[in-house]
Amino acid sequence: MKDPVCGMEVSEDQTEHQVRYLDKTYYFCTSRCKAFFQQSPERYVKAPHEELKAERKVAIVGAGQVGSTFAFALMMSGLASSIVLIDAQYDRAEGHVMDLNHGLLFVPPARINVGDYSDCKDAAIVVVTAGAGQKPGETRLDLVRKNTDIFKSIIPQIVQHDPRIIIIVSNPVDVLTYVALKISEYPVNRVIGSGTVFERSRYLESQWSVKNPQDRFR
Repeated sequence: MKDPVCGMEVSEDQTEHQVRYLDKTYYFCTSRCKAFFQQSPERYVKAPHEELKAERKVAIVGAGQVGSTFAFALMMSGLASSIVLIDAQYDRAEGHVMDLNHGLLFVPPARINVGDYSDCKDAAIVVVTAGAGQKPGETRLDLVRKNTDIFKSIIPQIVQHDPRIIIIVSNPVDVLTYVALKISEYPVNRVIGSGTVFERSRYLESQWSVKNPQDRFR
């Protein structure tokens, strides 16, 4: 049986989290999923994924270089019908939204807005790119400490509105994905890190460029 909130497989015999609703028993992988269900059971029982199909909403927390580039790529892809940029510096997010809206004529239809954490509600995905950058002389452990403190503020505000999936892009990404998983108390299939895809692409690009520089112009 699947947890109606997160979709994870749940054994009726091995979980203690269950709710009786409309003459049917629903089982959950964690107490948090159970709590979300109890808050609005009709959302998960009546039409679990209908809302998300109707509006493919993606919220991006952090409107710096990475967040704004992600928003641009998402707009170009046509995968999202609604894109929301959230940033502590509202004016910066608003500026990026204005620029992106100027290009809507040339891409699949979408709504692009500047928002706040309440816009994480009903989002299919929340992408977290927010965090401090590594300064000269700082170690990666220094960066972990700074961004963990930032995540202690960011993640609870996201989880409060129960988006389906949280994707972590902020660095160091693997450690911060684990931090977000622990703070959110989400099951593991709802907090995903971008992993080392960028590092791998940089490595492959460097190898390809050295071995076959002429191929870049073919």
